[in-house]
Amino acid sequence: MGVPAVFQNTVHTVDGFFRDPGNRLLHIFHSSGKWFVQPMNGVVITDPVAVSWGVNRFDVIALGGDYKLYHWWWTGGAVQRELVSNNALGLGTPALVTSGANHLDIFFRGWDRTLYHLRSTTGIAPWTLEMVGGTLLDFPSALATGGGTLRACIRDASSQLWEAVQVNGGAWQWASLSAASGSLGTPIAGSPSASLKNGTVTMYARTAAGNLATFTFLAGKWAFASHGGNVSGSPTAIPGGALIRGQSGALFLFDGVSWVPRGGIFD
Repeated sequence: MGVPAVFQNTVHTVDGFFRDPGNRLLHIFHSSGKWFVQPMNGVVITDPVAVSWGVNRFDVIALGGDYKLYHWWWTGGAVQRELVSNNALGLGTPALVTSGANHLDIFFRGWDRTLYHLRSTTGIAPWTLEMVGGTLLDFPSALATGGGTLRACIRDASSQLWEAVQVNGGAWQWASLSAASGSLGTPIAGSPSASLKNGTVTMYARTAAGNLATFTFLAGKWAFASHGGNVSGSPTAIPGGALIRGQSGALFLFDGVSWVPRGGIFD
């Protein structure tokens, strides 16, 4: 059910996390030429998000049936699980980033449509909760961009792309990337997705007209570009590009220059 989370060449050749039709969280991985499926001990109501900060470590976050965030992690042996916070109730898929060993940052939409942030500097509890602000229409994306900097992006109530930036745990600073890039006349739709490659930050979003758009931070300025595509749904950013569904349901990769069909039919 829903959208899986996948990473490569950290714990195993490929590690994926997904929920089955019974909303159970499962781990699928590829090792020694074979695929294995492992139950993760939990029922979730959102798609999982996952990161790995190094070899033989993964961390997974999802909302449980009580709308609270739960954290699964593995460093060898049995998978461990914890409740992140009794005070944090979320809606929809959260975002999870790591800036290095033991550092985890969760961004999620609260019931009041505001963006919230949970931080761990131990890799597990205790977690620190704070309100970032803003008004979300969908769900957030986030990046750790080095130097103690965190970036979270959202689509706000006016269908602009907004970014919140925090440096070294300081105050969050909000800015409209639609305004900064001169694209206020191009509303976006769905959830944005952020990527980092060679120090360049790129935010991907689908426009209301059904095109794939990029907001790129270069030389201290934001630039906007529309790449066409006639797409549906929300993009998934990867370093140097994005994956997104076409109107026919087939998967496409935009590699920053051209469109590459990946086939399949996705609902």
